[in-house]
Amino acid sequence: MDKYRLVVKGKHLTASAHSIADEAVGNILIGMLDDRQGTSISRDLDEIKTVLIDWDEMNANSFVIDGYPMISDDVVIELEDETGNTIWQAEISEVSTAEELWDMFDLWDLVSGKNGDDFDEPPDADALCWEENPRSIVYVELTKGLSVTDYFQSSNTPSLSDFGIVEGILETNDTDRPFIGKMYYRDTQLSFEVVEEVVTHEEVNYYRV
Repeated sequence: MDKYRLVVKGKHLTASAHSIADEAVGNILIGMLDDRQGTSISRDLDEIKTVLIDWDEMNANSFVIDGYPMISDDVVIELEDETGNTIWQAEISEVSTAEELWDMFDLWDLVSGKNGDDFDEPPDADALCWEENPRSIVYVELTKGLSVTDYFQSSNTPSLSDFGIVEGILETNDTDRPFIGKMYYRDTQLSFEVVEEVVTHEEVNYYRV
């Protein structure tokens, strides 16, 4: 059994959403930010924190997604052996969905038994405001970097068709940003760790219904 890992190079996404439905906080923000219906206004991170003193972009109350590779034209995936040699490289758009992978190899029962009830669910990243949650602060950080999975064992050299993606999408009023919510090698979920990154974009937006 030889050891392999995946390496992903290119854009990565970190984001969070924080509900500010509390009327007192909402009124303070409305006085500070542009209150146009259905729009988002980019603000400086430090400026937001002067109003929401206890808010931490990486400890938000709606969701936090931290360092996920994006599904984008400039993102590539490589299979690497334990000596660091690259076996093959492909664009991330060439990787099948997890559903296609499990259909191809008839793995549905096996993968569900091994990975729990939410095996095919991506991380929550729905930042749209709803009536019960009318105001949100959404933080988005885009980086260019490199992430790797843990090494996994295989008796044969894995091919691109052995992998599948559960796609996550960061949804906001302005745009959707797809990312790798989960990556599977056949029936085994692989976890990514970011090992290199440079911040290329940072924004904080206020949304309201």
